[in-house]
Amino acid sequence: MNEQDRLRQEAGQPLRRPSIIRRLGCSLLLVFWLVILLAPCTFFYLAVNGQIMLQHADVPDPAMHPLLSIQTIMEIEDRGVAITRSLITQQTDDQMCLETHVNYVFWQSSHNESQDSVFCDCYTRQPGSDWALETQLTGVCQPQGEDIR
Repeated sequence: MNEQDRLRQEAGQPLRRPSIIRRLGCSLLLVFWLVILLAPCTFFYLAVNGQIMLQHADVPDPAMHPLLSIQTIMEIEDRGVAITRSLITQQTDDQMCLETHVNYVFWQSSHNESQDSVFCDCYTRQPGSDWALETQLTGVCQPQGEDIR
């Protein structure tokens, strides 16, 4: 308690509350500190299980099109992590296209060039049936009506 707060308390006046910016800054710092504290737990979970995956709710083959997947790569010549994420680029009642990005972070690799990739899977379905894979393309999904070159 500083001198001004002590004088206010002796005079019977209420103490000033910290400003909203100060409280917001402390809250953000606390959240950041918790993220730092949980990082080793996340890395331990990844090392033990080999994969952390968050899935989309309503997509065909959710294991192939995760919202976010972090997977360890532990091979003889390559060591690192693969980060896979996918997003829905087009969706109607009878058609859906998913764009999947796969990025690699290697700390040991036998490859000199980047192994990152992007692919597009388009699915169709008839009313009352399951999704069926229609096309699979390398690269980003093209909007409907455009030629794929």
